[in-house]
Amino acid sequence: MSRTRAAILLAGALLLASCGAAESPMKEMKTGQTAAEAKGNAPSARPAWLPDDIPLPDDLVIFETNRMKLPGDSSVSHRLKGYSWADMNAEAVTSGLREKILAAGYVPAGNEASVTPQLIQFSGKGLAPGKIAFMQVDADGDHLVLSLSLSLPE
Repeated sequence: MSRTRAAILLAGALLLASCGAAESPMKEMKTGQTAAEAKGNAPSARPAWLPDDIPLPDDLVIFETNRMKLPGDSSVSHRLKGYSWADMNAEAVTSGLREKILAAGYVPAGNEASVTPQLIQFSGKGLAPGKIAFMQVDADGDHLVLSLSLSLPE
């Protein structure tokens, strides 16, 4: 049984190496922190891949990031999730971020039917279509969860 398992693992590794995908196409970081655990932490450092003119809340504590590059793709997809406590009104936070994004020269994008007060869809400045969504996730409303997803040229 052990030889069979080793042979399968070796065959899988050879197949991935021959396809140019020896490295996983998805890299991620997860802290596993709950909002209560993260609340006292200092704000997270801004990810190096994130363009400087895309705003984030000042108190954002990032608890998850993902990077995905599929073989043959000309872009890299990034995703970030974090907690914020500065303002508990998700619609107001989203509106303020929308204004800053548009003022930075990005343009609205996406399906008009999917637009909500807590979702920003934008593109421009070399980005593939991206979106930022802010949601209140606790029943008592003690924090917001920010989700950012965008694609950048490689």
